[in-house]
Formats: sequence, structure tokens, C-alpha cells
Amino acid sequence: MVKTQSSKSTNDMTVGSPLRAIIKFAIPLILGYILQQMYLIIDAAIVGRWIGVGALAAVGASSSIMFLIMGFCNGSCAGFAIPIAQAFGAKDYAKMRAYVSNSIRIAVVFAVVITFLSCIFCGKILHLVNTPKEVFDDAYIFLMLQFAAIPFTIAYNLLSGQIRALGNSKQPFYFLITASVINIILDGILILGMGLGVEGAGIATWLSQGISVLLCIWFIKKKMQILIPKGYNQYVGPYAFYSIATIEDVMKAMAGIDDEEKRLSKMDMLAELYYHEADMVGQPARDELLNKAFMLFDYVETHGDTFSIERRNKMAQIKQKIGDALK
Repeated sequence: MVKTQSSKSTNDMTVGSPLRAIIKFAIPLILGYILQQMYLIIDAAIVGRWIGVGALAAVGASSSIMFLIMGFCNGSCAGFAIPIAQAFGAKDYAKMRAYVSNSIRIAVVFAVVITFLSCIFCGKILHLVNTPKEVFDDAYIFLMLQFAAIPFTIAYNLLSGQIRALGNSKQPFYFLITASVINIILDGILILGMGLGVEGAGIATWLSQGISVLLCIWFIKKKMQILIPKGYNQYVGPYAFYSIATIEDVMKAMAGIDDEEKRLSKMDMLAELYYHEADMVGQPARDELLNKAFMLFDYVETHGDTFSIERRNKMAQIKQKIGDALK
């Protein structure tokens, strides 16, 4: 039976005690959702302490609206993560990446539509919730800046949901802590140092949420490359075949490509996929994938005219990992 290999960045929750895995996963998840609500609370505390009651009322008038939007973003992005998690648990990584690609497309549409409609109807929304005239202008400015951050809110929830789908709920929580600290620092700089008032609070939230998105992107590119849709079916061919094919069958399939440059490019891409997927599976599939990756890397290295230090480093790492198992 092939078991998913445990690693620092991913966690196969189908292995081990279910109760322990759920509790370990749930605690950072719950704390993260609580912390995500702290942006407005932190803004309100700083604005109320250093600017005045009017500014505090302006932030307060926006809070219920933003809680509603954040709830929608959290819920929809959590839904996007469900099929990704199911495919990861089933070890169907090609389908998992297809779900990732589809969720990104849908999230982009959501972000554009919600941001556009929210900004267009910002004033009417404030009138609808009976915002007092004396704080209306400040509330409008603050809420517009919050609406401008909706793409970042959706992006963070989408990407953090994908990270959690692979069993890692700690990393998104760490990113939220980092973003919250940055938000407090920026509040101090923009409100106290530059005297921007509620505009400073809105800008601080906008920037800190953007940083949380960048941290998620960095982590996925660095530690969870398996999530990245690479279009292998388009550029290499049906991965359903390549995932179970022997190295001999792979080489025969590649030999049918007349254009040598195109053939080498496809072989290099397929080797990358084998190499990264090996980190997600256990024996004997791990050694088989690494062996196929090495053979393809070696072929590209021998027959290609491009020099790649990264490719050679990966070949050296494969030798260290499987040694005599290389065929």
C-alpha cells in the first residue's frame, strides 16, 4: 500500500489518528479566523485612541459591512478548497491541480465583480445602514479603501485554503500574525506619524493584507510546487498515462516527437513534475518517480545545449535520496 509521505509543508490527514489530526489542524484554523477579524478591531482601537470619537464612529459604521463581505470570502474560498483536499487525499494530483486552476479563475471573477459593485454602491450601502451625516465622509473613505482590498481578501483566503487543503493550517496562521503586526506598525506610521486619519487606517489594512497574499504565494512556490497548475496536459501530454508509465514507455512516447527542441522541453517539464510529486508519496512510488525524473533530467543534460545548475543539483539530490535504486 502506498502511503503519502509526511513532510514539514504538507500533512496527509488520512494517515494516523483522525481525532489527533483534526484537533491539530483545527486549532490554527480557528485562531486564524479570529485573527482575521482583528484588522478592523485594531484599526478601531488605534483610531479611537489617537484620532477621536468621530473617526471611531466612521470605522464602526463600516465594520458590520466588512464582516459580511469577509464572511462571504471565507465561505466561498473554503468551498474551493474542499475538492482540492479530496483530490490530494486520493493522491490524484493531476485532478488536484485542475481544481486549483479552476478555483483561481472563479475567484478572479468574484474579486472583480464584488469589488466593482461594492465601490459603485458604497455610498448607498452607508445610507442603507443609516450612517450618521457627521461621520459619513470618513466612513465613505474608510469603506472605499476596505472595498479596494477585497481582491487581497479573496486572494489570501483562496491561497491559504489551498495550503490548508494539503493539511497545513499552521502556515496561513503564521502569515496572519505577520500581517497583523505589520498592520499595527503601519497604523502607527500612517496615522500618528503622517496624520492621515481614517485614510491611514484603511491604507494600512490594504497593505498588510497584500503582504499576507505575497507570503502565501512565496510559500506555495517554495514549498508546495505540487499545487501550481503547470499545464502539463497541454504541453507534455496526458499525465494519467505518464504517472503510471515505465521509463521505457515514457522514452518511447517522447521518441515520437520529431522536433528535438520540443522533445527536450517536454522531457524537462515531465521530469520536474516527477521530481516534485515524489515528495508527496511514499514507497515504492517515491523511488519510481525519482528514478524517472533522473533518467529524463540526464537525457536532457546529455542531449541538450543548455546548462542548468538547478537541474544538476536536482540530479545530485536524487542520487543522495535513492542511490543504488537508480536503474
